[in-house]
Amino acid sequence: MKTTLINKRAGVAIAALVTSIGLSTSANAIVLAYESDPDGPGGINIGDAYVGPVQFKFVAFDNGTLYNPAGAPLTGGFSGSPGAGVAGGIAAVNALVPQIPATFAFPGTIDPGSNEDSWGVGRVTNIQTLGGVDVWSPLGKGTELTAVFHGEQDFHIQPDPSNPGFDTRVSGAGLRLDIWEDGTPGGPVDPVTTFNAALGPGGRTGAASYLNASDGTLVLSLASTAGFIHTNTGAGGPFPGFGGSATEYSTTFNFGSLTGGGQFYLNVIGGADQSIFNTNAITSPSAAFNFGAGVIPSQFSDFRGTFTSTPGQFGFDVTANDPLTGLAVPEPTTVLAGLGCMLPIFGTLFGRNRRRKIA
Repeated sequence: MKTTLINKRAGVAIAALVTSIGLSTSANAIVLAYESDPDGPGGINIGDAYVGPVQFKFVAFDNGTLYNPAGAPLTGGFSGSPGAGVAGGIAAVNALVPQIPATFAFPGTIDPGSNEDSWGVGRVTNIQTLGGVDVWSPLGKGTELTAVFHGEQDFHIQPDPSNPGFDTRVSGAGLRLDIWEDGTPGGPVDPVTTFNAALGPGGRTGAASYLNASDGTLVLSLASTAGFIHTNTGAGGPFPGFGGSATEYSTTFNFGSLTGGGQFYLNVIGGADQSIFNTNAITSPSAAFNFGAGVIPSQFSDFRGTFTSTPGQFGFDVTANDPLTGLAVPEPTTVLAGLGCMLPIFGTLFGRNRRRKIA
């Protein structure tokens, strides 16, 4: 797990960086720097590099399998505990009728012999501190962040107890989320190709690619992880059952109205900026779980995602708004990129003696 260094003098830190690595920059890195002044004169300034908790704000467009959209919720699949039950659960859910498979689907991550149950595309509207201050935006940084999510497969569904006649609780696994950066800060080397969801599901060109969403540089590749959402089937805790502790992706959804919401947890597995966000900053709520003997109750992930869903646009089933919450610990080269790597700025910073605040 990484730790953040705070309350360091900017001049000393940058002097040390210049000595150790010179003036090189990371051209592919997401630059996180304040785009407004959250505390007035004398504290944080516009353009100051940011380190700390972040939330990626998304607008996304999703295609998914629809289970009995004109009728009552179905029940099927395995608990996912032990883990071997997940593949069997996928097969059992695939056999449920009636269902409408996701269109333009590719093979899933857990069982490549059957197709995924959810995939989609989206763009990052902004990256903010937890207090809502922008530290990245397309206008502020001159780049675009787009996403392709894919590979998720449902392995357990059942009526939601709070509204059993209409809402379905779905548990899934195998979600992958790739985030791409298009454009280079401060220059026309890689001009932004604007994301366009109006291409609809037919804009998908591969399992992890979509026209205008998978161009540029792959900055983050993320994978869903289990152990954060449900307990083992029959165990204590706030949500026993519902797919068990193997659940990596959970949604409560009304397949008639195409509305709902859910959550998932993600670990960084690749991308040019993986070291910035691979922090293991999010721990599972182990106090609320009962994993049983021989299972380590405390687990870690890099991001937590939540989402709300409304009827889709452009031929997609659903439009979703979902923040990813995590922690950013930029590499030294990224901090220099955020500061512009300009000697006049270095000279100004060397003359200052103030603390860097972390929002």
